[in-house]
Amino acid sequence: MYKIIMHALPRNIISYLCGKIFKVKFPSPFYLLFNYLFVWLYKIDMSEAEKPLFSYKSINELFTRKILMSKRIPESSYCSPCDGILQVSQAVEIDNTAIQAKGLSYSVSDLLSLDDDDNLDNFLPGWYTTVYLAPSNYHRVHSPVAGEVLSIKHIPGDLWPVNSYFVNRLPGLFIKNERLIFKIRENSGYLVYVVMVGALNVGQMTTHFVDNFATNNLRKKSYKRSFNIEKDKTISVGDELGVFHFGSTAIVVFDENISNHEDFYKYNEKAQPIRLGQSLLN
Repeated sequence: MYKIIMHALPRNIISYLCGKIFKVKFPSPFYLLFNYLFVWLYKIDMSEAEKPLFSYKSINELFTRKILMSKRIPESSYCSPCDGILQVSQAVEIDNTAIQAKGLSYSVSDLLSLDDDDNLDNFLPGWYTTVYLAPSNYHRVHSPVAGEVLSIKHIPGDLWPVNSYFVNRLPGLFIKNERLIFKIRENSGYLVYVVMVGALNVGQMTTHFVDNFATNNLRKKSYKRSFNIEKDKTISVGDELGVFHFGSTAIVVFDENISNHEDFYKYNEKAQPIRLGQSLLN
C-alpha cells in the first residue's frame, strides 16, 4: 500500500513545497520552539554545531547547519564524505554493476551518467561506498579525497524515498532519482565521483561551486547539464562539496586503479553508523 500511495503522489512538487516551508523564518519565540522540537524529535547532537540553537531562524537553517570541523579530522587519504549509515562498501561487479540491496543492482555507468568525456579519461569504476543520511545526521557532503574538482553534473529525475523500504523494493532507485555528481581528479591522477542522490522531501541540493543554482527548481526547466568550475577547484580531504536540504544518500565511486587492492574497507552486511572523515581503508 505504501508503494502504491507513493506512485500516486507528485513527489517532486511535494519535495519542493517542503523545502519552501522549511525555509520560512518565523518570529521569535516560534522558531525557537520549532527548532527545539526538531532537535528533540530527531535526537540531533547540537554540541557539534558551529552556532547555538537560537542562532538558526528556520528549520532549513538548522538542518543545513555547519559543524565544528575539529570534530571531523580526516583519518586517511580516503574518507567517508558525510555522516550517516554505511550501507555498502565493496568492489564494483565485473558487469559494471553495484548492489542497491539484496537481489537488486544498478549500473554504475548509469548512476554517473558517463559520457564521451569520461571515456576519454579512461575511467573504470572499481570500488563504491554508499552512505544513507538520516534526518538526525549532519547534512553537508565533503570530499573523500584531495585533488581537483573537474566538473559538476546535474541529472534531473524523480524523488522517491531512499529509506530501507524503497531501497529494498524499488529496482534502480538511485538512477531514477535526481542527482548531483562531482567529478574529482585526486592527487594520484585518477578519478573519483561523489554522487548526491535526491529523495522525497529533499527540498533541494546546492553547491557553493555553482552560484544561483539549486536542484528540483520547479520554476526553471530541468535538463541534464554539466558545470565547469570557475572558482578555485583545488580541494583537500574533508572540504565541502554540497548540501542536502533534507536527508538522502551519498555514493562515492573510485577508479579501479585506486581501489584494486586490499586496503579498502569491505562492508556489505548490516548497516552501521559512519562519520565524515572516518577512513574507508582497513
